Amino acid sequence: MGLIAIVIELALLYLLFNKHKLAKTAIHFWAIIMMIGPGLSIIGKLIKVVTGDDLNIMVNSLVQNLLLFTFGLIIYYCNKTSVFIAEKNRF
Repeated sequence: MGLIAIVIELALLYLLFNKHKLAKTAIHFWAIIMMIGPGLSIIGKLIKVVTGDDLNIMVNSLVQNLLLFTFGLIIYYCNKTSVFIAEKNRF
């Protein structure tokens, strides 16, 4: 599983350093992946709390997942508002 993350991040770095036109799309994809995992984990933990499980056991994991989800959301928003794709002059 860690190898998949490494491949995605290396591809993202390659696109960024080469200023490829797909870099913005790759950042969006990476940010969405960064939000999906922790988001599902947060939902699962909240379901466990609602059904009567002890919240004190899950606090550290819940805070970590909330931070990862928040960072993914910030990266997605900043990429959407501040990254622009410029056309290259061919002459």
